[in-house]
Amino acid sequence: QPAPPPAIHRIQREASGFLVLLRRYPGRLALGAALDFAEASGYYGLFAFLPIVVLPALHLPAAQLPVFYLAGSLGALVGGLTAASLLDRLGRSWTVGGFYLATALGLVAFAAVTGMGAGALMLGFALVNMLATGSWIAAYPTFSELFPTALRATGIGASVAAGRVGAALSPFLVGYVGAHSMPAALIMLAGFWALGAVAILIWRLRGGIEARGLALEAISNV
Repeated sequence: QPAPPPAIHRIQREASGFLVLLRRYPGRLALGAALDFAEASGYYGLFAFLPIVVLPALHLPAAQLPVFYLAGSLGALVGGLTAASLLDRLGRSWTVGGFYLATALGLVAFAAVTGMGAGALMLGFALVNMLATGSWIAAYPTFSELFPTALRATGIGASVAAGRVGAALSPFLVGYVGAHSMPAALIMLAGFWALGAVAILIWRLRGGIEARGLALEAISNV
């Protein structure tokens, strides 16, 4: 009797990789979609906040915008390096959850200093961007390695597609809410990041795997 075909061949013969993910790995797909939606909504909303809300409200010249972005990029460098160093030390779940929660709290603190002038806004933006960048740098490898090899590209693509929905909507929401209240716009962005923290918490509470130190094949078979 011939041996059954390898699992990867059976997966490839399925009509749709996305349907396979929905049927076999719904929790992993939901986690990837939630993390990317939260990240993209919060991150793109944060960068839309400056030109759409801050410049008009403070009557700052557009020439000052690159200075804000430079400060944010310096913060992002620190956040990215920090997240990369913690993923294999603390583990994926702790790093992702910690960064997402810290970003949410950072945005709440940022909202509290919006009336203190351009200097406070620049510093707040740099600190929040540090945390936000650390969040997405931690999130991408975390949900990417959860999908089996034959479905990894589909899983990542579906997760990122969910994020693009948030990325498209968030700037409009920031503009609308920010026109009424600058702090309220930041609190709204904090809510997006909190969603990601809740998603990774639910994943762990429901027995989701912690991938630190595991081979990709071992993760896929759990």
